[in-house]
Amino acid sequence: ESGGMAVVLNLKSDLTGTYKGQPFSAIYDGDKLVIFELSGVAHTFNIEIKVITYGNESVTLTLGGAVTEVIPAMLCGTWQGVFTGFGTSENDVREIIIETVGTITYVQTTMSATYDNDTKTITASNESYEVTLVYDEVSNTFRAEVIFNYDGAGGYPYECNQLTKVE
Repeated sequence: ESGGMAVVLNLKSDLTGTYKGQPFSAIYDGDKLVIFELSGVAHTFNIEIKVITYGNESVTLTLGGAVTEVIPAMLCGTWQGVFTGFGTSENDVREIIIETVGTITYVQTTMSATYDNDTKTITASNESYEVTLVYDEVSNTFRAEVIFNYDGAGGYPYECNQLTKVE
């Protein structure tokens, strides 16, 4: 800041974060500005030039620290739904656990996952499973496609059209 004090902005892809330790929820103008309010003061962060302005302050930010959230927190938690396809029975409810550190757990198997913010897609795989989760912002659900790879005999697909978050 103008007084020489270092500040920290933590901004997550779900537009929540902290500035100088104070939590906020922001909005994005669709172009280059992220806007949030703290203690009645509007703060504007220009993502192109990495400058935050508020009141009489204009602070240029530098990138530092470690990424601690691979998957947005709003998508994390336990999700359940009815699966159909290979190896399922009628009303076969299964769950997928998504964690911010970039892992998902499916049928007691934890896998590293990646998140694509543009397509709202989480993907994960290991020697046994290939999992694709596509998030629907309107319904707040995931569509899940899972391929089970069994002894090199090829993939056996199954899916869930509507995974819902367990509260």
